[in-house]
Amino acid sequence: MTDIVDKQTRSRMMAGIRGKDTKPELVLRRALHSCGFRYRLHSKGILGRPDLVFPRFRAAVFVHGCFWHRHPGCRYTTIPATRPEFWQSKFESNIARDHVVYADLLRAGWRVATVWECALRKPDRVSATADLLAVWLRFGGALLEIGEMDVSKKFSDEASARSDAVQERIAARIRSREEDTAPRLDKSVQAGPAEIVGVPLKASASPPSSRTKSNRPKSNP
Repeated sequence: MTDIVDKQTRSRMMAGIRGKDTKPELVLRRALHSCGFRYRLHSKGILGRPDLVFPRFRAAVFVHGCFWHRHPGCRYTTIPATRPEFWQSKFESNIARDHVVYADLLRAGWRVATVWECALRKPDRVSATADLLAVWLRFGGALLEIGEMDVSKKFSDEASARSDAVQERIAARIRSREEDTAPRLDKSVQAGPAEIVGVPLKASASPPSSRTKSNRPKSNP
């Protein structure tokens, strides 16, 4: 791909890119500050001068540009068309330096997080990135890396959780309605045989006598 600007313009553009207090750094700082976190900026006494340092959590956070630090698999990790060999060498040097800094910080007992620029390009992603970083600061392990795909996964997980919650509420309402409309059977009272008061019972008929009167007239003496 041919570069759209000449070499002098490209060189001036690259030289004008800031190394600190970049827009991604600023938006992440504001988001974390609003969550109640306090931090130090570019501490000279810490190897690599992390963009944000959280002494309370013994954590160092680097906000890296996807282009300069070569975010693997990112759509913003491009290579300029002009002087590709120069840029490739520069990128490899940046990657090697990052690895050395991370390893030294870990050996010194620091926890290290890398927040990629692509995770901070939209306001909703900034908030999600700050949430992920906040959880890591409080409960996470030694290393963390947050990129665009990590934020997208968080959105997907949250959407799935919301969907499950909605389905559960619907199921609960259905169960409640079924219980309300179901026939309520009263406990039947086991009553004894009905008694008729004041009505005498008829005596049973006596059995017929074995003797029967003769119908013949008596004879005269």
